[in-house]
Amino acid sequence: MSFIGIHLNYGWSPRPRVHFAIAIAMFIVSAIIALILFNKSLDDLAASTVVEGVVVASKVSGDGMYSPVIEYQMENGKAIKFKANFSSRPQRYFNGDVVEVLVNTKTGKPKIKNFFVVYGLPAFAAIFSLICLLGSIGIYFMRVRKET
Repeated sequence: MSFIGIHLNYGWSPRPRVHFAIAIAMFIVSAIIALILFNKSLDDLAASTVVEGVVVASKVSGDGMYSPVIEYQMENGKAIKFKANFSSRPQRYFNGDVVEVLVNTKTGKPKIKNFFVVYGLPAFAAIFSLICLLGSIGIYFMRVRKET
């Protein structure tokens, strides 16, 4: 079988042990990345205080995604508004909704406290790592073990 001058048959592809080694290496790298991201999220949580905010508006992007604009009070009484760093469709937050806001005490940067904002990237990396692990186990049992 040929595709754009590349012959795609079993003899062309690398040996199954190479596939297995690549899948294990991807698992290890993605697991390390997931742990680093998770640790960073925990550090951000530890360095943040939780305040209550109120949704005062929603910004709609050109593709119909809604981003809430939230206002919260600082300890000194100063009101601060910020646009959330995520969007959703359909609209998830409406005017007047009370939300928890994490304010980093070191940087002053606010963000909504929900699972996807706090743990979304580490969770994605962990799921990718799990897929790599399951794939490497599948390669081992389906191809590598047959050759031995």
